[in-house]
Amino acid sequence: MSFPAERMAVRPNALTPRSGYGPVRRRFTFKRRGAMPRRRQFLWIIAGLLALPVLAGLLWLGRELLRPLPPTPTPRPPAPTAPPTPVGGGGGLIAFESRRDGNPEIYVMAGDGSGQTNLTRHSAADYAPAWSPDGRRLAFLSDRADPGRGADLYLMNADGGALTRVTSGAGLAGPVEWSPDGQRLLARQTVNLTQRLFVVKVDGSGARVRTLDPAAFQELDLEAHWSPDGQQVAALRSRAMRLRLHVLDAALNGIASVDESPSSDVVTFAWSPDGRRIAFIAAQRAGPARSALRIADPAGGPPETVRQFEGLTGFHGLAWSPDGRRLALAWADPRQEGQQMHILWADGSGLVAVTAPPGSHPEARWSPDSRRLLYTAFLPFALTPTEAAEGPHSYIYTVDVEHAVSQPGGLAPQRLTATGRDSSPAWQP
Repeated sequence: MSFPAERMAVRPNALTPRSGYGPVRRRFTFKRRGAMPRRRQFLWIIAGLLALPVLAGLLWLGRELLRPLPPTPTPRPPAPTAPPTPVGGGGGLIAFESRRDGNPEIYVMAGDGSGQTNLTRHSAADYAPAWSPDGRRLAFLSDRADPGRGADLYLMNADGGALTRVTSGAGLAGPVEWSPDGQRLLARQTVNLTQRLFVVKVDGSGARVRTLDPAAFQELDLEAHWSPDGQQVAALRSRAMRLRLHVLDAALNGIASVDESPSSDVVTFAWSPDGRRIAFIAAQRAGPARSALRIADPAGGPPETVRQFEGLTGFHGLAWSPDGRRLALAWADPRQEGQQMHILWADGSGLVAVTAPPGSHPEARWSPDSRRLLYTAFLPFALTPTEAAEGPHSYIYTVDVEHAVSQPGGLAPQRLTATGRDSSPAWQP
């Protein structure tokens, strides 16, 4: 077969091989029309996957915006807080004074510190709570009728209801104490530079005030307690720089003086549960710090010394347990910081310390079953960082007495309050 000469010529796009080399072949790349590079395909797939959640979210948001709103509920006032249920200890609720809201209020709580409830809720000063013998009512002092000018006696139920004013313009000071029959209230009335005992019936009638000696200067009734039968009142009186313990009748007339030793002062005392004895601390007036725990007959006669103390001061809060077996007492040891609460048998033996933060412990209250002790600790510092920096700070503690006595060295008490502004605890009978 023969071909035309022009078909045998080398085309312009053919490569002429160099000398010594074989023919060079050109590579040809074929592309499909409309085809997309693989890298670009991959990027579009990723973008689509990322866009799906956003699109779904926009669809859900649009549906929620188009959904009709539910009707707005009518606001209701909060239900009042019920007082807590009593918890163990044989003492039911605990009433106490608290300044956690800036002004004194009367609170109650269960025996384990739970359910702390404000009963008074008033801008005035409400303080010095005291349970009635049947545990159904609380007496307290308040200046709500004449703020800043003097306090009067008020009564309320254990749940804070049925508030009743007992006195008007009496100018009273605490603590407050019910007579054992629940018919009278004992407090102190401040007149100029004096404080005198004040007794009134719960209906506000029959107010009696102890007659002051016109020749006495700054005569003060510092502490007073009803006898268990309600027929007498024992009162610690300061007069002419001396502290004396007197026994008065229910009309506040003098009957007898207890421990007239010229070399000592009575600094704290407590009735025995049967009313036949009075325990007190007699502190030596001059010289080395010497004190004695003594037991006396309220009708008179020389007291019996059951324990002596050397180098101790600041005795406070003597309290006799309801079963008559033990005494509680706080004092200060110069070798240690602050005061410490102690428990001992009524005959002066078996002394046991209750460990507590160093501070002042002026109050001690036994539970009705004599198993637990309740007291306030006044401290110069805060126990929690959330409290105000300024002091002093006060906390309420309780201790299981049976457990504390059974262990050498005592038992660390349980702190019931944490605001640093709580005091004056009282067990519900």
